[in-house]
Amino acid sequence: MRHQEKGPLQLVYERLYVVAIATLVAVAAAWLIAGRMPPVYRSQARCFMPTKADVVSLTSEENNLPDGPRIPMAVEELQASLLGVLRGADLRQQVAAGIEGRSSKQLEKNVDFAIDKYNLVTISVYDIEAPMAQRIAQTFLKFFRDKLDETTKISIRENANMLETAATNTLAEVGRVERARQEFLAGQGTVDYGTQFELIAGKVKSATQKVDDLDARLAATETGLAEVLKQRAALPDSANSAAFVPRGLSKVSNPALEALKEKHRALTSEWALLKLEFVEGPNEHVALPSKRAEIGVVVDLIAAEEERIAGSEEFGPHPMSEQLDSRIVDFRTQISSTQAERAAVAAQLIAAQIEFQKLPEYALKLEDFNSELTILKQTLSNQRTRLAEFELYLKRTSSFLATAEDPSLPVEPWFPNMPLILVAAAILGLVFSVTIAVAMAQVAHFRQEALW
Repeated sequence: MRHQEKGPLQLVYERLYVVAIATLVAVAAAWLIAGRMPPVYRSQARCFMPTKADVVSLTSEENNLPDGPRIPMAVEELQASLLGVLRGADLRQQVAAGIEGRSSKQLEKNVDFAIDKYNLVTISVYDIEAPMAQRIAQTFLKFFRDKLDETTKISIRENANMLETAATNTLAEVGRVERARQEFLAGQGTVDYGTQFELIAGKVKSATQKVDDLDARLAATETGLAEVLKQRAALPDSANSAAFVPRGLSKVSNPALEALKEKHRALTSEWALLKLEFVEGPNEHVALPSKRAEIGVVVDLIAAEEERIAGSEEFGPHPMSEQLDSRIVDFRTQISSTQAERAAVAAQLIAAQIEFQKLPEYALKLEDFNSELTILKQTLSNQRTRLAEFELYLKRTSSFLATAEDPSLPVEPWFPNMPLILVAAAILGLVFSVTIAVAMAQVAHFRQEALW
């Protein structure tokens, strides 16, 4: 006799007590077991590498100002490298050395690292002591941050040392080029191109002016010489004695005049004696008028005589000829000295013009020195600026790693999670009990249908 087949729900319903008992037993067993397990606390720290690293520039404020909020960098390679650093044995050993009672092996088992959906590096620490979990998370975060900072600063310090060496070499090169430039200027007898140009241009101008003045003087002198030679040609030749002219007449004292003067003095003396002996008047002695008349005659003779009379007469070349000959000699002497002076000034002018022609080559050479110095000094300035930025960067106290969440002290255990465990036990008990109930129904049905 065949019975009508029952559905699963009917089978479970007929053995509902089995399902209820099994589920209750599973929940009770889970509660007892979870209640005896030591609590495990979880503390988490979250950090990230910003999309834009902090930079310091001494030449521009543009890079020193943020252009947006600091957000995590969504680069898988960078995130993988950060996880690689966190999972490194050296970092774990540093943390273990800083925490008493926890070994590197324990940390390897109880610390987990991951990248969450917000691209944050998450450090999860599990420990039976809540303060210890927080401390381990803080230590991991600190050592991880310090490791990144130190590694980065070591690289920057190496670059700074290399840049300092380059700046020292550049400074030495600036000194070398500057010395070469000074030696070049010293060889030219100047201090810069402007001074050299003015000096040589002044030499050329001064020499040209002197040459022009000397040419004008020479032309005037030659014109004067030609005029004097023309005048001299109109006069007799001074070498021909037949053409001599009286040059002068020498005069001597008149001897007759001297005799008359002597006679006049004698008569005057005699007259004086007669006046002592005789008295002048109407009845004067006859000797007086006679003497007076004699004196008058002598006076008239003296008046008629010249004091100086012609002596010897001198003959020679015409005076104008000698004067013109002297002027001719003077003109020719001036012409000779002027020509010599002009030749010396012309040589100076040629030398100055040669120096002036070399000025373009001088300017190019000096420009090479100045250009090289400008480039070297600009390079040195850039190197010193970058070195100052590196040194300033090395003094920074902020971390390259941004902290999104500091580890907090767990208030409740992360494990065991009693509600979750009981729900899971209930579900497992339910599934197990339903399976048992269906199996029992199948076994009972098989026994009823069996022929034996």
